[in-house]
Amino acid sequence: MNLTPRALVISTREQHQGETGNTSAIPFIALKDSLEFLEEEPMEMLGKEIKFPIDVPDAEYLFFAPVSDYLMEAETLMGIAAVLNAAGVSWTIFLLNTMML
Repeated sequence: MNLTPRALVISTREQHQGETGNTSAIPFIALKDSLEFLEEEPMEMLGKEIKFPIDVPDAEYLFFAPVSDYLMEAETLMGIAAVLNAAGVSWTIFLLNTMML
């Protein structure tokens, strides 16, 4: 049928070509700050370091986090990062700041 849901087209276009690179128009620096803050949580709670690699070139896995995970469901984002870190794979969160290129 070659049909793509309209919401998927719009959100994908916004992430790749939009001014902020996300569907909620949250500035890059705010998302980056959120990830840096979330790195502190597992250390404080569990004594474990969990990193959120951002825009790492040539990473094996590319993760597009839903914008809601940064603001309303941070536990989900921390859980995904914990699994990927524990797996020892090369991964990155896509936050490409097109305004800084």
